[in-house]
Amino acid sequence: MSHHLRLHPAAQRELAEATAYYEAESAGLGDAFLAEAEYAFSQVASFPEAFPVSYGHVRVKVLAAFPYSMHYSLLGDAVLVLALAHHSRRPFYWSGRQ
Repeated sequence: MSHHLRLHPAAQRELAEATAYYEAESAGLGDAFLAEAEYAFSQVASFPEAFPVSYGHVRVKVLAAFPYSMHYSLLGDAVLVLALAHHSRRPFYWSGRQ
């Protein structure tokens, strides 16, 4: 069973900004980042409880090829992505998002 996946508006901005940054660094790298993020989204939507709890009720999925982690919560049959956080950012900066 696949869960419905929603992105917090701030997580949507983080996704767009990271994609644009990587594309500016090298043509095609933004597409590679977006594909990696979409793969992570599909894994989490399919198996949301497979990834470890990182903070309270929030779980984390680390992207394989980029220094980013996806932090998300389960809300019934939905998954809410709270942040797509670069590993060099202040830890838990996103903790106030709901």
